[in-house]
Amino acid sequence: MCNKNKTEDLPIPAPKASLLAPQGHACHLSTLKRLKRARGQVEGIEKMVSEGRYCVDILYQIQAAVKALQVVQGIVLEGHFKQCLKNAALNGQEEVIDEKISELLSLSLKMDFQNVNEVSL
Repeated sequence: MCNKNKTEDLPIPAPKASLLAPQGHACHLSTLKRLKRARGQVEGIEKMVSEGRYCVDILYQIQAAVKALQVVQGIVLEGHFKQCLKNAALNGQEEVIDEKISELLSLSLKMDFQNVNEVSL
């Protein structure tokens, strides 16, 4: 039986409406191709499982899909810092900055930042 960290079961709270990114957020648009590729990988994994393929082959594909999503995670995080936080700072919106930082700190307890530094736009 696995020892699960209790925080893994807690849902991530949705951001407040005032903090949602505007339509056409540059970092979001740049991740669409990567997300479609990751979706294809997951669909391929599903097919492998249904066909009863070798476990290690499935695990390699899972690892590739996870890595693809970690790259997307890093791109979105980097974009959030470069665009959302930067804009709030340039506009002197201290309360918004504090809210965004609190959001990121809360989320960081659940994120795996192991591969975020490998991201380059």
